[in-house]
Amino acid sequence: MGIITKKYIQDAFTYEEYRQLGKDLISQGKTTGPNQSQDFLNYSKLNDKRMDRVDKTQELEPETIAAMKGILAPQYWVVITELWCGDAAISLPVIEKMAAQSKRVRLSILLRDDNTEVMDEYLTDGARSIPKLIMLDADYNEIGLWGPRPDAAQEIMRKWKETENTDKSAMLEDVQRWYIQDKGKTIQEEIISLLPQQ
Repeated sequence: MGIITKKYIQDAFTYEEYRQLGKDLISQGKTTGPNQSQDFLNYSKLNDKRMDRVDKTQELEPETIAAMKGILAPQYWVVITELWCGDAAISLPVIEKMAAQSKRVRLSILLRDDNTEVMDEYLTDGARSIPKLIMLDADYNEIGLWGPRPDAAQEIMRKWKETENTDKSAMLEDVQRWYIQDKGKTIQEEIISLLPQQ
């Protein structure tokens, strides 16, 4: 068993609770986490709109639906995230739609900065990169790990870091453009590939 126990699952947000938390905080001029800067609030507002759009427009591939409906044993899917995270705004609604296809998958959402002891078990190249999806079996044993973004989007980030380019906004635009063109297909494929063979 890893660091995520039953208590974390019980205390976590459902997707609906997380979305409502976001809207409530934004209406108060706030976001999640300790950084309450105007930039992070602006990111959160943008992401709330992005999530609304993905919630309404995202369709799952037939293969994804079949794979999710084929899950035979209970699983916990735990996503570590924050409202201001642009990658999560695209991937979390897709993950939620996938989980909703199976009666055996329970989706739970943990805020990164409220659960640093969990986050620090799932660093990416030493950084607290989010979102992270941790897939657990009924006994809380890890069976899959995904994130913080699809491999192709991660490659855009890697190349940007290698060039020591200081223009982060152009890189983020490239990542968002990739997400729009991909339409959530790669996220589905990568997560389905992690499912244990039944």
